Parts: sequence; structure tokens; C-alpha cells
Amino acid sequence: MTWAAEGRHPLAVVTWVKDGHPDHEVLAAQVQQTAGAAAVRCVQYPIWWWHWGSPAKLPRGLVHVPLSAEDRDAKQQALEHHASQVRPLSDQPGDEVLLGPHILEHFERDREYFVLAAPHQTPVFNRVHTESEDPWNVDSSRYEHRKRDVLTASLPRELYPRALDIGCSTGALTAQLAAHVGVMTAVDASDVAWARPARVSPNGASRTCNCATRCYPSSGTPSGPSWI
Repeated sequence: MTWAAEGRHPLAVVTWVKDGHPDHEVLAAQVQQTAGAAAVRCVQYPIWWWHWGSPAKLPRGLVHVPLSAEDRDAKQQALEHHASQVRPLSDQPGDEVLLGPHILEHFERDREYFVLAAPHQTPVFNRVHTESEDPWNVDSSRYEHRKRDVLTASLPRELYPRALDIGCSTGALTAQLAAHVGVMTAVDASDVAWARPARVSPNGASRTCNCATRCYPSSGTPSGPSWI
């Protein structure tokens, strides 16, 4: 993270977040979140997946990097140092080798496999909303104002029981839709966006999006299953 703060472009490499091993997954989740907050690219590598996985369960975003003979030799030397995993702990029952040949053979190939990890969305969008109070120009752009007006004017019905605004950001569309629904639910990855000053709905009530899902009740709730 220090390198990133200095303007350099580091690469975070960590175990796969869905590797099937609690330690691997917890570490990967923390690194992925921290890397995303600093706009650092993160790649992950499977380990236990080679034990339980199958070709039908290949991780999404799986890529491979060719290894030279020198690379493969260095990798094997590194594996040998992981004695608790590649050698028996003792001659007692239960202390057998953990990683047998059927697992280690996956690490003898002439390529290394990585999963290109998507950045954790909360720190990414928190950064966007921290750098600008109106990152998408929803308040200042005539186009954005007109787009919301056209959308609400195109609704087939005047009132709906409920509506869901996914990716609500600062809630510009949420507030405008609230005049047409009984219960308004807004969702966004960024808690910075939720903390923005309250918006005023068309009926004059102050609305604030301050949690992952926020309901906006209004009077005249119609019956029926319809959603916007």
C-alpha cells in the first residue's frame, strides 16, 4: 500500500477467496478489500481447489502464466521448505503427509494459474464518492435531470406498491421515484454515498439513504404485486 501511495503500481498476490480453506479465504478477502481501497490490482491463486475442484468448477477469471525452467526449479525449492505440508509430521497415525502426490503434481506444471479478482466494490465506490460529492453529475447535468424526468413520465402507472433502486448512489433517482411508490428501497455499495445530505422527495418529506437497504414509506400504498 505504501508503493501505491507513492504513485507506483504494485500487484497484490494472494490465495483464492473461494479456495475451500478458511485461512486462505479470510486472508484473500482482507487483501482484496484493502487492495481495492487503494486501487491496487489483485490476483489470486488456488491451492486447495486442486484437491476438491473439477474441470466443471473452474474459477471465473482463471488465467495462466508460463514458467521457465528456472521458475519451476525455484517453485519446487519453495515447496520443499513447506515441510509441515509436504512431509509427514511423525510416524504416528494422524501425522501423515497432508499434500500427497495427487495434489503436488498440480504444482509441477510449466505454468502457474491465477484468478483475476474483481475489486471489492465498497472501497472502490467509497473512493469515487469521496473524491466528488456528485461523481455522476446527477445534480448538475441537464441530461441527467431530463433522463429522470423521461423515465418517471414513461411509467405505465401512477402508483406502485414498491420499487427497488439498485446502485442508487446519492439517491437522485430514488427521491424522484419515491413519489410513485408505496415503499421505496435503495441499495448501493458505497456507505459514503448513503451519508450524503438528505434529499427532499416531491411530497416534501426529507429522505436520507443511510444504509445498504433503505425503505421510503409514503401514503396511498396501492395493493398488488407490481414492482418498478
